[in-house]
Amino acid sequence: MEKIIGIVAEYNPFHAGHSYLIQECRRILGQDCIVIACMSGDFVQRGEWAIRPKGIRAEEACRGGVDLVFELPLPWCLSSANHFARGAIGLLAGLGITHLCFGSETGDLDRLKQAESILSAPGFEEKVRCLLREKPELSYPAARSAAAGEGFPSGANDLLAMEYLKCLRGSTIDPLAVKRLGCGHDSAEDGVFPSASEIRRRIRSGEVEEAHVREEALSLAALSRLRMLQKEAFLMLPDGKDGLGSRIWQAVRDSETLPELFDRAKTRRYTHSRVRRSVLCAVLGIREGENAGTPPYARLLAADQKGLSFLAERKKMLQIPVITQPKEVFRLQDRAQHVFALGASAHDFYLLGYPDASGRKCGEDYRIGPTII
Repeated sequence: MEKIIGIVAEYNPFHAGHSYLIQECRRILGQDCIVIACMSGDFVQRGEWAIRPKGIRAEEACRGGVDLVFELPLPWCLSSANHFARGAIGLLAGLGITHLCFGSETGDLDRLKQAESILSAPGFEEKVRCLLREKPELSYPAARSAAAGEGFPSGANDLLAMEYLKCLRGSTIDPLAVKRLGCGHDSAEDGVFPSASEIRRRIRSGEVEEAHVREEALSLAALSRLRMLQKEAFLMLPDGKDGLGSRIWQAVRDSETLPELFDRAKTRRYTHSRVRRSVLCAVLGIREGENAGTPPYARLLAADQKGLSFLAERKKMLQIPVITQPKEVFRLQDRAQHVFALGASAHDFYLLGYPDASGRKCGEDYRIGPTII
């Protein structure tokens, strides 16, 4: 049976650690297997804009060993970990993957499965809520770790791995955990495998001379957009009705910069990442319910020849519509067209901050096809 590896990624940017994961997957499962990545677009799950446009990052991934790169549609990119994982794995499952491979701090699949069973156990969330009431100084992530008990894996990639495992329950897809090497998530340490955060810092500081999105341009554009929205728009955000929407609306009125806005809206209950995601959802017009279920299509961003051959053989048998040229979206149902339009308008916004975007008209997402390596 042909082995088809699925990887959920942001490639923000693609680096040596990502290449190592692909090499390990092929070492374990065979050099002939197909590697398919589901990649976040111009905006990523931590609630930020990506360092470079999605097309460039997808091409880098293909040159780094991925055979096919598909875009995770915008509403799932800017979602909490459980919605993000469900959307990505739903898309990859529709493409027929046999294995889901991911990096984790522990690299211990049995331990991760045991930890996931704790999170999914009946009554666990109530236990977390009780802890938050008893110890209001705790953040939600800290309360969850405390409720899970000593030794609970708490690395960022471990936590995301548990969400993947939760989505794979009852599935025929086999998980494969690969232990991360080098610097940890968000680490500023130097090393053979520096973290993506450290690489982004070097690019933004000018230590590495590469074109990248300009924070100042997009921050001003985002704040301008937010100031024009009525309060009702914030209440319609994903998770906006639990008080966060009102809090962000008030923070917009009182803030002169995006960092100030984030700090004003953040509380122990509302983490910085959650606030940033919600703010970007407001800027980009994402509303409650638009990340429900799984994506209605899989849009190809980049491919190598091996990936193209695979797609040509399998396209009619796949369980999800595949978009290889933008015009194909108009053959799909209204929901697919709406989701695509959200991503297309977000891309137009994103290009305002990219240095070589001058002269580009709106609607690039409707004109540009995948990059073929």
